[in-house]
Order: sequence, then structure tokens, then C-alpha cells
Amino acid sequence: MTDTSAAPDLKSSIDHWLVLFDDTFAEIELPLPKRPFETVMLLIESGAFELRVSNATVDLSNPWDHVAAPWFRILYAAAKEWYVDRYGAKAMESGGNPPICGVTLIRGAPFVLQVPMHRTQIVEEGRLAWMYFEAGIGEGENPVLWVVAPPNFELMEAAQRHTDIANLTLVSERLRKINFQLLGAGQDDVSAGFRFAIRNYLETAAQRMACGTANLGPAWFDLQMAIETALKLALHTVRNDYPRIHNIVDLFTRLSGDGVSFDLSKFDTWPEFSEMSGLRYAQGYSGSLADVFKAYLLALDAVIAALSVLLPVLGSGAGFLLKPAPWLVEKDA
Repeated sequence: MTDTSAAPDLKSSIDHWLVLFDDTFAEIELPLPKRPFETVMLLIESGAFELRVSNATVDLSNPWDHVAAPWFRILYAAAKEWYVDRYGAKAMESGGNPPICGVTLIRGAPFVLQVPMHRTQIVEEGRLAWMYFEAGIGEGENPVLWVVAPPNFELMEAAQRHTDIANLTLVSERLRKINFQLLGAGQDDVSAGFRFAIRNYLETAAQRMACGTANLGPAWFDLQMAIETALKLALHTVRNDYPRIHNIVDLFTRLSGDGVSFDLSKFDTWPEFSEMSGLRYAQGYSGSLADVFKAYLLALDAVIAALSVLLPVLGSGAGFLLKPAPWLVEKDA
């Protein structure tokens, strides 16, 4: 283990550099947990210091050659301490991938679902873990555990419990499927924007349903936009263009020659876009919570159908063994 006892003194010595670098990081909105490492890289790249080992000057022209070196870890520890002093320990914690937010009904009441983005298998607590990319619920996962502040399922009637667990399992599977499909989206700015928007609209709709507001009109609009955006991402992927229209049936029809199929009769009672525009501002009757939840399930299926043209490079169940970064000291790894 690297001795980082020199970090506090070193922190004071490089303070003026860190202030300068942090101002730059703030301008580009670099996330706080990433700043200590980038600080060390900039210290090296800017020639802020020279390094001698056994009276020989170390070549620092390529910082990546040294990320596992003990002196790099000491510099990192100093930068990390400086940032903890400046922003607090909580702000410097790496949150990892956020869960996928969804909603389900239990006994007719809304409950938030937080579906892990990936399935994980711990090898060594705090140091080694497998991360699996799943298109559904993976081996050993229990979606009941993803309900936020759940009721006591054991006290429910068997039939009701079976129905509600089936619903929350269905939602969890659909959200995982969508997350997996989006891995096949292009890396261009348009695709990236659509990818973000699809997730955002679905999560916002779920949050609106879960918060218990009287008018769920805005949730309807979010669901409309989630489907619409998924269809436009699909069209952009196969045609490198997309129409600026809002009619879901029309958009689906344009993809019929690309292997996308969906029972469009399910949209027979879907509000017209002119009505959606009113619902967006909570104008008009939005229906019951059960109505909107039914629309939510339809939206999840429609998004999955639209995104079927995306082809993720990884197969479902592909896993990676995540190891701690070589510059992290024992307590950070």
C-alpha cells in the first residue's frame, strides 16, 4: 500500500495550481469526482514539477505511463484531499451509474421503481465486481427489491400480490430492455440527444405518476414524447433523417419497411397531438391514475418496438470485471 502521509504538505504546495485548474474545470462543468485525477494529469502536462528518482530525471511526456506509480498515487491523494476540503466528502463520492427510474401500482397506489442499470456481482467488496449488461432481469435479481419504500407484500391477498408483482416485474424488464437497446444508438450528437430524451421523458412521466398530483396531463405528454423520440431515433438510425411530425401511427408506418412492427390499433384511443398539447399544460381531463399507468405500459412497449432497429454490439448478459483504478490508494479503491 502506498504511503500517502506526505499528501497534506504536498496539498499546500500545489494549492495555487489546484485553484487555477478547478476554475477551468468549473467552466467546462467537469463532474467533481473526476477532478482530482484530471488535476494530476494537468500538473504533469503543464510542467508544474520535475521528478527525480535515484538522481535520474523521469520522463513525464506521457502521464499515462505513470498512473500506477507510487508518486502518482501520492499526488492523487493530495488533490483528493484538497477537493474534499473545498467541496466536502459527500460531493466527491462517485455515484456510479444512476438507477433507471420507473413506476408501478401496488394496490392501485403508485410506487417508484429504481432499477439498477446493470446487474452486478461482487467479487471483493469495495474492489472487484462484475458488471453485466442485461436486456431484462438477470440471474439472481429480484425486482421486488427495487420498489422504493414498499408495502409489506406478505400481508397482501395472494391474487393481488401476484398481479402487482407481475406488473412491477414487467416494468422492470421493459426498462432494462430499453436501456440495453439504447446501447446500439449512434455516437453522433443527434443520436445522443434522442437517447437522453427518451430516458428523460420516461423517467419524468414515472415521477409525475408517483408524486400523487391530481392532474396527470403532463405525464401523458411525456409518454407521447418518449414514443415520438424513440421513433425519430429509429428513423435517424436507418435513414439518417427524421420527419418533424408528431403522429405516432404515421411515424410507425414509416418504419414498417425496416422490420419494425407494432399493433397500431392500440393507439386508437390515444389522444391526438392537439389534445396532448393541452394536457401538457394540465388542461383537460387526464383520466385516472390507472388509465395513465396503462398508457405508461403501452409507451414502454412502443419504445421497445421502435428501438428494435438498434443493434447493440454487446449481447445481453455480457459482463466486465471492474478493477480499481491503479492510482487509487487502498481506502479509495
